[in-house]
Amino acid sequence: MKLGELNIWHVINVQLKRSGWERVDRYRYIESLRAICEAHPSMLLYRLDVPAIQQWIEHTFGRGLKRAYIRFSLRLLHDYRSGFKTVPVQLTLTCPYCNGKAHLKDSAQLYGGRSFGLAYICENHGKGCDSYVGIHQDDHMPLGRLANSELRKAKQRCHQVFDPIWKQNLLPRNKAYARIAEQMQIARSECHIGALDERLAQQFASAAQHLYRSLSSYHA
Repeated sequence: MKLGELNIWHVINVQLKRSGWERVDRYRYIESLRAICEAHPSMLLYRLDVPAIQQWIEHTFGRGLKRAYIRFSLRLLHDYRSGFKTVPVQLTLTCPYCNGKAHLKDSAQLYGGRSFGLAYICENHGKGCDSYVGIHQDDHMPLGRLANSELRKAKQRCHQVFDPIWKQNLLPRNKAYARIAEQMQIARSECHIGALDERLAQQFASAAQHLYRSLSSYHA
């Protein structure tokens, strides 16, 4: 079968189930694998040219979470073809504030010795930098970009105005993200609270608040 003929939903769902993963961003994997298949529609699955696709990824996508997801989606595809379980990733992130490196560590150092699992923590945390980011528990992918205290507060505000939209069943979560992405004039794949910087977080909160009011008025 050619990559352009793959049922992408099926591939991702089968491989995540095989690996025993539930707590992941399934949507981003589907979008990432779709990008690979659309760029290499004639490549045969049984002759998957991993080095060629890796080279395409490096030349096409800049550093960041989007490239990380596409690279890891290639691993999912390879393991799907081979019948292997996929092991969690361990990334090295670059801090946007101090240019230090962030590695996967126990979050106990963030919470006075109490652990809430793993997180990507800047090597300069506590030494002039306070950035870190949580992870999806099963695949160890970051929840978003590294964030300092100011950005974390902005993201909390985003959740305060966005989460009631889907928790109150005004609109499914993915559709709510799609509507907000349209208002912000950004790609749906880029519209996720975890991926936002300070400027986009402010725009997102404003758009989410407008959407909530509009939907609440409609359902009143």
